[in-house]
Amino acid sequence: MLNNTEFKVLNMIVLGFTAIVMLITYNTSNLSLFDNFVDSIFNVVSSITTTGDYMSSFTTIPHAKLFLYIILMVFGGSMGSTAGGLKLSRVYISFKVWIKSITDRMHSSRSIRYIHMYTTNGECVISEKQQKDAVNYVGIYLLLLLLGTFGLMITANCQLHE
Repeated sequence: MLNNTEFKVLNMIVLGFTAIVMLITYNTSNLSLFDNFVDSIFNVVSSITTTGDYMSSFTTIPHAKLFLYIILMVFGGSMGSTAGGLKLSRVYISFKVWIKSITDRMHSSRSIRYIHMYTTNGECVISEKQQKDAVNYVGIYLLLLLLGTFGLMITANCQLHE
């Protein structure tokens, strides 16, 4: 389990976003450090699992925190879970493909780099088809998310800011 790439990514994201959310609310809330940590980690885990249960009202959440929660909802949970969103394995594979694309342009064309991840079955190499499928899925998902957001803004006469 400790070698599982998705588990590592999930823990890094949860810990990283919890720290950022704690920093955002450190000066603006009257919570102790421990209460701020509990509030932050609860809200971050609730967002990434797309549970939707938060410790405070949306009207009182600062916009920066709300934006981070939306990003986490888009990331979603692990494969096989009931969480919504892109799923962390697709996010991981897409990120690795983008990094590989950049580094391949900087290195000689003779070097071969494989994208791999550790699953419960051990290490597996991600095929070119799986890489393309993940990147395409992420691209289509984000495009539909943007189109839906702008469609809602236009039809409901909403704005993204106050």
